[in-house]
Amino acid sequence: MSTLHGKTDLIAELAEMTELPHQDVRRILDALTDSVNRTLRAGDRAKVPGIGILAPVHRLARCGTGPDGKPYAAPPSVRIAFRPAKRLRDVMAAAMERMP
Repeated sequence: MSTLHGKTDLIAELAEMTELPHQDVRRILDALTDSVNRTLRAGDRAKVPGIGILAPVHRLARCGTGPDGKPYAAPPSVRIAFRPAKRLRDVMAAAMERMP
């Protein structure tokens, strides 16, 4: 398995592994991305089997202090939390055991 640096690398590797044309793999990857984005935009969790769960986390408005010591108001925001699947955690744990 090679190092993946971007979408093109991922598509090339998946096309090689599945023996599907690059164009078909690109459409599948785009559909997966669109599906996850739609689910998150709706405020729901997106489960990607074998990878993990992506979930929107709403942060309330709050007051903070900047590096210059002046107070500022941070607006409410939404961030994406990721919880890796057990399979991914197991793969990473095995990889860490092999590291020197």
